[in-house]
Amino acid sequence: GFFLGGLLLTVIGFRSALFVLGALVGTALIVVLTMMRGSLGRGSARAKFAHMFSHTRAVNVLAAARMALFAARDVWFVVGLPVFLRTQEGWSFWAVGAFLGGWVIFYGIVQASAPSLLRRRGHGEPTGLTATWLAFALAALTAGIAVALQSDVDPSAVLVVGLLVFGVVFALNSAAHSFLILHYSEGD
Repeated sequence: GFFLGGLLLTVIGFRSALFVLGALVGTALIVVLTMMRGSLGRGSARAKFAHMFSHTRAVNVLAAARMALFAARDVWFVVGLPVFLRTQEGWSFWAVGAFLGGWVIFYGIVQASAPSLLRRRGHGEPTGLTATWLAFALAALTAGIAVALQSDVDPSAVLVVGLLVFGVVFALNSAAHSFLILHYSEGD
């Protein structure tokens, strides 16, 4: 998405890029509607708001933490960071899209490697304490990036290096959360 967005903005501009992306989404919708067999299932009219929550407190706390974690990442990466890199640092659309696309790939590699990385550090299976420490490490790292941006260090260097380290810690945190959600839900 970042690669395509950066390329489209560079080559055809904002409005045309929106039309191309809209056409791609419309095409995908038509293909899905024509190729889908069966139905999506039926919703229950009796479902209550309380059914959205687990009976297990640990699952509810972890779900709230995941919402905050991913919402913060998405606001920062999908809105704030691209606008900052483009308007304040003068990066081209293509450079912003390439950096963020590469970051997502790097993040995915680290997340896929998280079980062996955590085991190698002697942590074994993640626990609630693992997720807590990783969350504090992520908060400290984010604060460190903010402090470094206020110093005389080149902002682009701070962001590139800081976000690569952030990607490692975030991916470990996300993997720990994914493991714990499955562990706490007890197969339900």
